[in-house]
Amino acid sequence: MENTLTLEPHLSNARDWFSHGDSQDTILEKLQKLGLDEPTRDVIMKEMSSLFMEKKRQNGIRMIIIGALFLVVGFFLTVFLFHANQSIDFVMYGMTTVGASLLLYGLVNVLGW
Repeated sequence: MENTLTLEPHLSNARDWFSHGDSQDTILEKLQKLGLDEPTRDVIMKEMSSLFMEKKRQNGIRMIIIGALFLVVGFFLTVFLFHANQSIDFVMYGMTTVGASLLLYGLVNVLGW
């Protein structure tokens, strides 16, 4: 297995590819094309996995916030429309469904499932 000094240029390349939006599979393919052996690729991908998880968590937190906003706005619109004797069906069911779905999707990303 290569030592840390010889891994650093490859790890730096992998970080650059990650920052450009490449997926784990794409980065792994690029490392294979560089001719790296499997143990070296595994070490680099293990280092990269924390970056992928952090990105997934950030996206999850964003989805949780958006979902919560949908739920809060839906609640207030439902109350307002109810007192205005208007139909609350779309707001109550539509916004609640979208908000709850986004919230659950965000939780799945934050928990790393």
